[in-house]
Amino acid sequence: MLGIPESALYKYRCHYVVENIGKHVLQQVIQWMDDTQGMTVKERLKQTPGFTETKYKREFNVEQRTKLERNEPLSGYDITLCYKLVQRICGFRSLNDDTWILVDDGSVPSLEYRIQCVKKIRNTLAHEEKIFTEVETRQTIESLRLNFIHILSEVGARATVDKSIVDNKVSEVDAHIQNVFGKIREPLDPTDTQHFYRLQEEARSFQIQLKDELLKYVYEEIGELFQKLYKIEPAPWALHQRYEATPTQVFVRVKVREDQELSSCKGAGHTREAPCDDILDIRNHASKLPDVIILSGEGGKGKTSLIKYFLEQYLKGPECAVKNLAETELLIHVEARNDQIKCFKDLLKSTIPSTYAKMSLSYEHLSDILLGVNKLFLIDGFDEHNPTSRKLVKELLNLPGKNRYIITTRPTSVEDVNMVLPDSKSKLNLQLQGIPEDQHENFVLKLLTSLMVDVDKILEYTRELMKCVRRLKQTLGEQLNTPLNLALIVLLYVVSPETVSNLTSSSDLYRELRSMMTEKLVFRLVTCTDLTESAAKKKCKRFLHFFDQVSFRTFCRKEYELRDNTTEKFISVCEELDIPDDLVLSSYLNTKRSLRGIGTVKVFTYQHLMMQEFAAGCHLARKVIQYVEDAEFPEDIIKCRKQQYSSFDDENESYEFFRVSVSSNDGSSKMPLFSGLSSEKATKTVDSVFQPRRRKLSVSNNILWKVIQMEYPRVECWDAHQREEFITRSQNMFMFMTGAIRAVCGEHLVSIANDIVQLVDDEETTNAQPYADILMRLVAESGNNDEITKVVAAEVDKLTKEKYCIVKENSLSVFQHILKFTCPEMIAFDINANPHTVFELADLLQTISNRNAKLSMVFRYMYHDGNPGDCAPFLTPLMTSTTCELAEFWGSLSNEGLDMLPESLGVMCLRLPPEQLEYLNKSLTRLNLWSLATVVNLSHRPDPSSITPLVFDGIRLVLVIAAVLKDRAEDIEYALDALENLCPEDRNKQVTIIGFWETNLTHDGAVMLLHGLHKRNFVAFDFVVIRTTEVIHQSHQDALTELAISLGQKKLLIIKDP
Repeated sequence: MLGIPESALYKYRCHYVVENIGKHVLQQVIQWMDDTQGMTVKERLKQTPGFTETKYKREFNVEQRTKLERNEPLSGYDITLCYKLVQRICGFRSLNDDTWILVDDGSVPSLEYRIQCVKKIRNTLAHEEKIFTEVETRQTIESLRLNFIHILSEVGARATVDKSIVDNKVSEVDAHIQNVFGKIREPLDPTDTQHFYRLQEEARSFQIQLKDELLKYVYEEIGELFQKLYKIEPAPWALHQRYEATPTQVFVRVKVREDQELSSCKGAGHTREAPCDDILDIRNHASKLPDVIILSGEGGKGKTSLIKYFLEQYLKGPECAVKNLAETELLIHVEARNDQIKCFKDLLKSTIPSTYAKMSLSYEHLSDILLGVNKLFLIDGFDEHNPTSRKLVKELLNLPGKNRYIITTRPTSVEDVNMVLPDSKSKLNLQLQGIPEDQHENFVLKLLTSLMVDVDKILEYTRELMKCVRRLKQTLGEQLNTPLNLALIVLLYVVSPETVSNLTSSSDLYRELRSMMTEKLVFRLVTCTDLTESAAKKKCKRFLHFFDQVSFRTFCRKEYELRDNTTEKFISVCEELDIPDDLVLSSYLNTKRSLRGIGTVKVFTYQHLMMQEFAAGCHLARKVIQYVEDAEFPEDIIKCRKQQYSSFDDENESYEFFRVSVSSNDGSSKMPLFSGLSSEKATKTVDSVFQPRRRKLSVSNNILWKVIQMEYPRVECWDAHQREEFITRSQNMFMFMTGAIRAVCGEHLVSIANDIVQLVDDEETTNAQPYADILMRLVAESGNNDEITKVVAAEVDKLTKEKYCIVKENSLSVFQHILKFTCPEMIAFDINANPHTVFELADLLQTISNRNAKLSMVFRYMYHDGNPGDCAPFLTPLMTSTTCELAEFWGSLSNEGLDMLPESLGVMCLRLPPEQLEYLNKSLTRLNLWSLATVVNLSHRPDPSSITPLVFDGIRLVLVIAAVLKDRAEDIEYALDALENLCPEDRNKQVTIIGFWETNLTHDGAVMLLHGLHKRNFVAFDFVVIRTTEVIHQSHQDALTELAISLGQKKLLIIKDP
């Protein structure tokens, strides 16, 4: 800043005297007059006559109450708070007494009046648009000086303070004010440059005070604005009632995905997960805080809620939970859908209009100050931007100064955000992952607390809802992590508990949600038109049938943002039904801004992809039922339908398809059959481990495919790859179709059970061991229909012949039903959650114990994630079994649990402390293991020499050291010493896999570790694995792999930990 107008300097000289010197004077009054030593200010206030909690909240704002309730030091109180306390706790006359505001003619002003005069001048300076001259400035400051001296002298006398102490305080105040007087002068003559440098220096020194004053006003004003903005109204399109919640009830996690064009680790594929409070603290691939964070997520994932959470947390000041947010001097919120704000100047005027008006500064001066402020811009909903807001965002991104930005958008618009970013801005892409499973109950509890008052009822509802959520987890899976879905279940429960209690599938949930939307629409139609309720319901039903048909076709052609001709057909149907299209479309669709051609237009889209899939499934269900009832479709009807369809569908869309190659087992191993679940797998992410499996589709005989072909004739032109791609992305639609058929005509499932199963995808491990989760979800969507279950059971038998049937925790209850019809010879339970909270597991193990089967139990929560716990209770049902053999166990066990392991056990992957190794060796003498993996927890850094060597002569041995290791020679040596002591003496330091988990190693540390292994002659037949929290770029990983091979290792695997 090159200079400040003289009039502004005059006014702020007065400001400085009042706000700083005046504040210190009033603080001194409180210290001298308040004789209640040992009491807090809040306690002193409670003793004043007429004090009530209501009055306290009315007279002291939130910020003031926070300071009082924390008993903060008096030095942190501003002049307004000091004035209120002087009036109330210092023994002065009642606030209603005239001595505060009146002076009798000829009499000496009272102490109360002098104190009131200070506050009056302060209010004038803060709230009135007054231009000060030099004379007025000198008069005002002199008046304040005399008042301060009289106040200190009289208060000192009343409080019997030693006169020398009072005189010293008066002298300090007088000297301070005289210093201010010395800086006042007449305006400079434009031709006089003698004092120009002095003016500049004073302007610069005054800048800090001016900025602090400005930010104080700004904070007060945006505080009121943000309190309105951060309220959340969940699903207004679905409910009659208006519910508001605060953002602190939203728990989200984000997954970091580095931009592949800017990253030096292209193709690395590694991602990090972090809680939302760490977003501003996440560094990019260059280990720097990015200028721009692009936060992407599908609809309902909580992007806007997260922005509102930031607004709420910012107002908490030092107690803000978001890292680095409290250090932000100014937070600015921008809605990309707003088309009224054209530039930064307009943004300031709309955000802080009162501050802009009362500061008596030009826009240029105000802007200059704010450009030097540490700012964070929250730009919400860029996917809904318009030309005006796009221009604004560009301007904001190019502002000088220390600025950071968070831009939210849907994944389809991320590249559009990249187009407006200046090359000079570094960036980082984050993806919203939703609410972690371990926060589901907390989310439900807090949301219910915002909706209800009765504490007992809240707890009861939470318990019942979590039962429903656990049950729905068997079919909804990760969809329950979406804030929208989980919030809808909670809100639906509040409206109709019995409805949620009866939900058994995702079809039930979305059917009820649609019912809620329709009820709201009917209510609006009856209110806004002359329709009766019965007539409105009939019209809505007719529209929904057409809506479902269009949804099926838009799904088939990947039309997620509706085209103009699709929207026009919806509007046309509304006109035919004589119902307002704006009400109808807003009930079942969302609107957004989308790039079309050279500009943006408003388009309609589904609230969530699942809504489109549900509608498409409903339409397909109606057509399948019609087919089954008609027994067959005459060829002329099919041709007629094709002609009707072609007149509607005018798209010309191309498809891209990808064939997934499945690596085969070379069969060279002589080991017994293994479940295929990697014992070295470090995370719950399965993308790189599981492969899709496709059944052979009989196009000519499959009823479902015939109906799809009839409803979307372009299917006939598809080749095998296109059919596979369509079937893969249609899995949810097939599930919703099954649920819709079950709800309407469950008996028809008998006719199409085989046809549905033929179209269901599933997953396999890398050595072709099948997961049957989607098949089991099909059973759940069918309502445990016996015919569907029989077909699925037969399919499971076929798939699992001489293979493990791998069942995830979400499918346990359905698998229990399948066991009524069959029992696979080999079963693997793959449990990611805390097994003690998976309530279906105990009953299922009891059932399995009476069957003739080999069992694998995998508890990743303990083994992979390192959480404490004893898996022994899950061995109890098998101890007395004579038919069910435990073949594999992964987890952690107490010594008593080790004693419970049967001799039939062939594979054990155990996480244990070093103190348990001796007892493990005793157990190994009894067991006949062919594969042993041990993860030894060394977080407490025991002496490596105290580690007991393993005694194991089986085929396969995995040794893992779990310890926090950094790039330090002493850390590497410690880990290698521990490994050397752990390794059986007769192995000659050659084992199947060597692992180092929970490390903080970078490339340099990994190099040291590999050289250390080589120096000590350690060799891993399969690979060396390093789990680390640090990012190691792909180029460095490639170099490390080459180094490992050159040092005698077969392979190196680097796994990125959260």
